[in-house]
Amino acid sequence: MLLASCSSEIEDNTPAMQARVNDSLFFKATDVRALFTDDGDLLIRGITDLETLTLLMRETTGAQGFGECCTNVAAFENSDGRVFSTSPNGSGLTRLSINNNTVSGTFNLTTFSGVLGTRVFSEGVLYEVPIAGPVVDDPNDPDAVEDSFSARVNTVIFNPTVTAAAVSGGNLSLVGESSNASIRLVFPSNTGAGMYEFASTGAFVGVYRVMDTDYPSQSGTLNIISNDTENSVIMGEFSFETGDFSVTEGRFTLNY
Repeated sequence: MLLASCSSEIEDNTPAMQARVNDSLFFKATDVRALFTDDGDLLIRGITDLETLTLLMRETTGAQGFGECCTNVAAFENSDGRVFSTSPNGSGLTRLSINNNTVSGTFNLTTFSGVLGTRVFSEGVLYEVPIAGPVVDDPNDPDAVEDSFSARVNTVIFNPTVTAAAVSGGNLSLVGESSNASIRLVFPSNTGAGMYEFASTGAFVGVYRVMDTDYPSQSGTLNIISNDTENSVIMGEFSFETGDFSVTEGRFTLNY
């Protein structure tokens, strides 16, 4: 069976996620997977060597929207670790069907990232993306570690609706994003277990972003508990000060 999209074909029955970007670029995931979370949401994530596209679907039947109208969220992380999101000011529409524990469908998205502008995904196609069940947190099975990311910002709990992790240019970028803010951590992808210092520039940087403005770390610490580079799973803790915001009690466990 062949599906056509963006003037490119899905040539066989392997999972696929692809779309035209801003009418001139093309996103085609090299790996795409889906997961039903413990809350019953469907998380679909496609990655390339440099980019990640994530769809978090609260509902999966019929036409589903993104943006102010809806609780569904789509997020795109570019090669620089910057996140474009449909929340809160973007928009989009997807139609999905689930058969034989796979998800297929179409999507169109308009995502924003402040001064970086817009990324518009059109003619998007999902094809036979395998769906896993709710992930069991089993420390003896790295493939079964559930993604998590949390922190406090000026004592207020920060629980992102979307998380992303990707390696680019030798750096690992970890992102947690809520409807109006995000936290991004950037550091060398081969960083081993240990304590490291955050700064405003250099190898270890934390950034809190709110109201389309970046607030980089001026000081802080990153505690890498483990970094399993073979299975691409990292676990750690963090805190940093930006001068305007205090980010504390940060914790993450992410697959990248």
